[in-house]
Formats: sequence, C-alpha cells, structure tokens
Amino acid sequence: MADYAGVREVEADADSLFEFLSQVDNLPRYFPRITEARPSGDDAVDVTAVIAPPGEEEHAVRSEAWFRVDHDRRQVEWGAEGPNDYRGHLEVTDDGDSSRVRLTLHTQADHPGIQEGVEETLGTIAGLVEGR
Repeated sequence: MADYAGVREVEADADSLFEFLSQVDNLPRYFPRITEARPSGDDAVDVTAVIAPPGEEEHAVRSEAWFRVDHDRRQVEWGAEGPNDYRGHLEVTDDGDSSRVRLTLHTQADHPGIQEGVEETLGTIAGLVEGR
C-alpha cells in the first residue's frame, strides 16, 4: 500500500482554478495518462488511460471510475474499483494572490514513477492555468 502526494502553488484565482479542475471533461488535459473521460451518470465516469505496468508495454485501459466534487470545500475525490484500491483527492485552497493545489493518490500497486506522475500532473495544471 502506498500514498503519494504533492503540493503546487498556482498563480490563479482559487474559484476559477477549482472550476476548471472539477470538470470531468478536463481530466485528460491535466492528468498525463488519461486520454478520455466523460460522465456516465451520477458520480460515475468512463475513463480511458494509457498504463505501463512493470514488465509490460504501454497499453490503453478503459474503466469506470467514480468522481465526486465538493464545491464548498473545493475538493474532488475519485477512484476505481479493483484490486489496486486506487483513489485520489485534489484540493484547491486560496493563498492570497495565488492558489495551492494539493494532490494525493493512494494505490495498492507498487509502480515506479507514480510520485513523478503526481509532480507532472501538478506541473501541467500550473502550466495550463498560468498560460505556459
């Protein structure tokens, strides 16, 4: 079992940033491995992602996940059923002239590069909203 986390300061209004991050359709824009995401009812989301398990070549995987948004707390939680107990949490806080994004992932899988993926996601978010 492993938990991975990262925090990034982003030069953006917290409400606008959260609005962007809380839209299912935007997931492929800031999660590097997600190639498609679309709502499929209630909290359900159909997701396609490119994965590379240790010792295997990259390949696309389609799955159903859950995706929950708490606008009042500026938090998003997601996860997928399965043997790896995969789930995550994203929170946006107002930091005066900027915002702070905290991203946490939990998984039973022990794949190298997960922490780097967290950092890449946070960097992508900053780049998108700061216009880089």
